[in-house]
Amino acid sequence: MIQVRNLHKRFGNLEVIKGIDLHIRPGEGVWMDGSMPSCFP
Repeated sequence: MIQVRNLHKRFGNLEVIKGIDLHIRPGEGVWMDGSMPSCFP
């Protein structure tokens, strides 16, 4: 299992991810879609 709690990502003063919780169980897939800055790792 992969578990993430209270994830935040910031580029300078711009907070692009604000407090995300994510739980991925074995066999599950996740797709994240949306506008991402070109410098997102």
